[in-house]
Amino acid sequence: MENQNRLIDEFHKNSQERIRISQTKFRDRDLIDIRVWVQGKTIGEFDQVTKKGLTISVLLLPRLLEALQKAQKVLETEQKEPEFKPEKPQGQRSHQDEGRSSL
Repeated sequence: MENQNRLIDEFHKNSQERIRISQTKFRDRDLIDIRVWVQGKTIGEFDQVTKKGLTISVLLLPRLLEALQKAQKVLETEQKEPEFKPEKPQGQRSHQDEGRSSL
């Protein structure tokens, strides 16, 4: 079985994990691998791969990018428009209050 990796990019997820994006080839299939790496025995080196991640065909990369762009637009829209929460008029009970009796 043939397995070749080419590192494309990496960045910190947090202080203990890094995300690495690689191009790989497995059984004559071109793949993109997005994987979480952690520090192994060598301090300061992120040399231990975890099971956390995603491997997809390079043919699906345009669709993945499209989905990520949609996610970004949703998040940007939510940040611009605060969530509408109508105030309940005084004296009106909420659904949570219905089960409580006033003793």
